Amino acid sequence: MAKKCWCPKHGNRNWDNDCLQFPRLIAELNQAGAFNKKVMRALCESMELQPGDIDELINRAEKKWDNIKALTPSVDADPPRKRLEYLRGELRAERLSYGELAELQDLASHIAPGDVELLEAAGVPEGA
Repeated sequence: MAKKCWCPKHGNRNWDNDCLQFPRLIAELNQAGAFNKKVMRALCESMELQPGDIDELINRAEKKWDNIKALTPSVDADPPRKRLEYLRGELRAERLSYGELAELQDLASHIAPGDVELLEAAGVPEGA
């Protein structure tokens, strides 16, 4: 990963860093709408928790992920071309998050006209 998040236990090994990836996963799942009523009922049953308890865990994970992101350099600090290449790598590795996809769409004006891979992923209509 291009962004560096620091954790005393894991240093900058982001992919293997559960302190970073678990809150990221929960936050991304929540943003994608994965915690619907059916899932929440199943979680409550399997974890023996109340819906408010699950909501609290999700909120804590999102807060932790927001704090982690706040410690990383902002996208504005990265030149668009460098950031696009990072996003290309995530796309090819099939681990582009919803947030990164939105970021790619925001950077669409910086994508080279012939770069079909990134233009398609950014949702730019062909010939635009």
